[in-house]
Amino acid sequence: MHRLLKRQLDRHTAGSEVVPEPWRAFVDAVDAAYAQADNDRTMLERSLDLSSSELLQANSELAAVFQAFPDLFLRLNRVGTILDHKGDDRQALGNPKRRLRGSRVQDLPLRDVAEPLAAALAEVVDSGELVRIEYAIGSKRYYEARLLPVLDNQVLMIIREITDRKLAELALADKARDLERSNGELQQFAYIASHDLQEPLRTVQSYLQLLRRRYRSKLDQDADEFIEFAVEGAQRMRHLITDLLSFARVSSRARPFEPTGLDQVVDSVLRSLEVAIDERNATITRDPLPVVNADRNQLLQLYQNLISNALKFNEDPKPRVHLGAEQAGSRWRLSVRDNGIGLNPEYADKVFEIFKRLYAKDEYEGTGIGLAICKKIVERHGGEIGVKSSPGEGSTFWFTLAPGHAPAQGNDHATAEDR
Repeated sequence: MHRLLKRQLDRHTAGSEVVPEPWRAFVDAVDAAYAQADNDRTMLERSLDLSSSELLQANSELAAVFQAFPDLFLRLNRVGTILDHKGDDRQALGNPKRRLRGSRVQDLPLRDVAEPLAAALAEVVDSGELVRIEYAIGSKRYYEARLLPVLDNQVLMIIREITDRKLAELALADKARDLERSNGELQQFAYIASHDLQEPLRTVQSYLQLLRRRYRSKLDQDADEFIEFAVEGAQRMRHLITDLLSFARVSSRARPFEPTGLDQVVDSVLRSLEVAIDERNATITRDPLPVVNADRNQLLQLYQNLISNALKFNEDPKPRVHLGAEQAGSRWRLSVRDNGIGLNPEYADKVFEIFKRLYAKDEYEGTGIGLAICKKIVERHGGEIGVKSSPGEGSTFWFTLAPGHAPAQGNDHATAEDR
């Protein structure tokens, strides 16, 4: 149109040396506008050609990705009709004979497949969020389906076979049940055996003590020595049985967890250890201690074992023990720090093994079960326990517990002497 207008203007002004300026400016503006339009159209055509080429390449790459995955991809509408699919694992759908496109997941031949997939589709349509399910075909094949909403009210379903993983999980679960049953039987055996051993051991110990009272210095020196060995052996056996019973009772006599104030727990422990603390001239300090969710009786045993060890394995004339507490994420990190003899860091894990002793019984008394009991108590509470120590530099035994329902109240014991 603008070219026709320009020709008419040129014909009208033919032979005239003067062209009206408004007309000439108008035609020049039209020429410039159309020239720009032609340039924009050329650039747009080139962009469309490039976009089409990139789109074809992207589609090709996407198709290659689909082929590389072992999954079956299904595009569904909201009522379950299969609009499109990628992948050839029809076993995941129960080997349907008819073509997949146009069929509905609710109509798949196997009920074990159709029902869980239909239920998952209804859930993702209702929630608008990703849904993940697992289903089995018979007892030999297991699959995982993930469904997520996409544009245009459609749902993408991705199905992958997980038979190897599932069989491994089932085998592991069987082993865990067997291990749990074996542990239960072992704990029951340890409890019954230890309990039943107490009575005959008391009889043996009583007669040995009677022999010592009646015949000490009346027989030869070897006889006196033999009797002393027997009495000491019976006493060690009794302590060992008592500790074994304590170890077994961590599980057999466990109580439900409830909010437990650690300040009250420590107060009870310190009262029971009052004589030992006075004899050692020891100083016990503590941070404000929290309320935790725990079995109170077991925490009494835990703190008693750790504080007793802090006093026992300590050659300082004035032992110092500090009970610490700090928050570590969602849990409390509690600690018992001393200025005792310490231990080599390479034994930091071994000290929590049952019957593991780092020192001879004539150096430090004990059965080597106390720290194993501590570990079992902490693990029953879902926590962790460890020790940081070096020879001659004291030890810090730490453990973690879950908080209770309420914070500790009215505690002003921070760094103050309890004894």
